[in-house]
Amino acid sequence: MLEMISKLQVRAESGSAREAILLYDTQLPMTDVRLAEHFTVADRQTTRIRHIHDTAGPRTAGIGLAGRADG
Repeated sequence: MLEMISKLQVRAESGSAREAILLYDTQLPMTDVRLAEHFTVADRQTTRIRHIHDTAGPRTAGIGLAGRADG
C-alpha cells in the first residue's frame, strides 16, 4: 500500500515513555484514508503497533464491500 500513497499529512502526535500515537491522512488513487497508529514501548523499544483505519472514505467510494454480509 505504501507505494500507492501520493500524499501523507500528519494531523496529530502524542506520547509518553510507554506509548505514542500518530494520526495522519493519506491520499490514495481511489480515496483518502485517515489512519492512527498506537505504539506501545518498553525499555525504549517498540513492543506493539496497532493500526486503526477510518473506513468512511473507502466505504463511501464503494471499496472493500464485495462479499460482505453488511455491504
